[in-house]
Amino acid sequence: MPDPVPPAAVGTDRTSSIIQAAQAQAAAYGVPDHKFLLAICRHETVLGTQGKGKDENGSFILGYGCPSEGPCTEKYAGIQEQMKRGAERMSKALASKGKK
Repeated sequence: MPDPVPPAAVGTDRTSSIIQAAQAQAAAYGVPDHKFLLAICRHETVLGTQGKGKDENGSFILGYGCPSEGPCTEKYAGIQEQMKRGAERMSKALASKGKK
């Protein structure tokens, strides 16, 4: 699997924060690889650089709490909260499949 973090993004403070949040939340919820969360982030908001993932739009980097139509739910805003919710969902999915 290719590394989900494009080289141009590595080293920026925001990208470092996203990577650190993915690592911390994956570890906290027993998700085997934080890169899964980064891949979702890259797919949804190009690592927080587009759409609702931008800092000025609430940092909904995984799209959690953001319906296709209408506003995002504010309580899910922020890098840590988004990674927490993503890791929590992945943990539950793995548990339901007997993988955790």
